[in-house]
Amino acid sequence: MDIKALSDEEIVASLQKVAKDGDTFAPEALPYLEVLYDRYFDRVIQWAQTAGVKKQEAIDVAQEAFIRLYYRCRSYDPSRPFRFWFFKLVYNLSMTYLKQQQKPLSFEEHFSFDELPEDEEKNFSEKFQFWDTFYGILYEMPEKIRVVLMWHLLEDMSFDEIAQILNISSRQVRNRYDKALEWARERLGRDNSDER
Repeated sequence: MDIKALSDEEIVASLQKVAKDGDTFAPEALPYLEVLYDRYFDRVIQWAQTAGVKKQEAIDVAQEAFIRLYYRCRSYDPSRPFRFWFFKLVYNLSMTYLKQQQKPLSFEEHFSFDELPEDEEKNFSEKFQFWDTFYGILYEMPEKIRVVLMWHLLEDMSFDEIAQILNISSRQVRNRYDKALEWARERLGRDNSDER
């Protein structure tokens, strides 16, 4: 059986069969975890950063998410989409991490610019200023509305999908999204002399 050909839901259902109770790790679970790791590790890091976790610490959050995936896999219902269950776990981990840190994220900590292609280098200053302003506004935004905005715009998730992760109604998600847009527009409309 080619594990890579299985859906996420099939992989987790198989993982549930081999996972052991307690603190014992089952070596036969490793191939299933490796496939999920390959599929989701980079996206988990992005999601953690979306929630406000620093880039380096987002890697720790991602690693912890896969450990928890193994030990909590039995609570997953394979008849439901895996992605929503897993990213709710990632979201909760990120929120827990942020509460422990209680330190705002700077633009430089969130993004690193190593080498830019030549065509990007020409417009770097303008792009940097835009993204610095955007992320400055974004990280001032209350977490409840920021997460909805980021997931909808950057992850292209529907309001229904976000509602499943946050365990709220689609209407509440839409309201939060509208509030986030209004919040961002107000701050983008500020005079440059205003404080952020």
